[in-house]
Amino acid sequence: MTQERLEQLLRAVEGVSDILILPHNDPDPDAIASAVALRYLLFEKLGMQSRIAYRGIIGRAENKALVRYLDHPLQRLTGADLQQASAIALVDTQPSSGNNPLSTAASTAIVLDHHPWREATANAIFADVRPEAGSTSTIVNEYL
Repeated sequence: MTQERLEQLLRAVEGVSDILILPHNDPDPDAIASAVALRYLLFEKLGMQSRIAYRGIIGRAENKALVRYLDHPLQRLTGADLQQASAIALVDTQPSSGNNPLSTAASTAIVLDHHPWREATANAIFADVRPEAGSTSTIVNEYL
């Protein structure tokens, strides 16, 4: 990952006051870690506050333990969250994949994922999709 790619990611949310970070529904450790790392990156580089919200449950014992260990607030997604956010970042998922709360028409600022490229991702302001990476947290780690 180059400095130029980091700058492109940061420009995608330039002037944004409130970014909502969405992992896939029923987030697993990769989705949780990726969301928390992106939140950290945005704060460290831009001083930007962001929220992480999810749909579904964090049910498995190891997922609950990770959330407790990271001590980062993840909140259940509400309709108001989607309406109030001035920008949305998707981690470990992509637009129109069916495993996140966004409609296919929703505008996305950032997409970070390790799953195969989806056509709707081309509409994001910034996308880094690398199936060969093995995990989204590996991708996000390169930006830190």
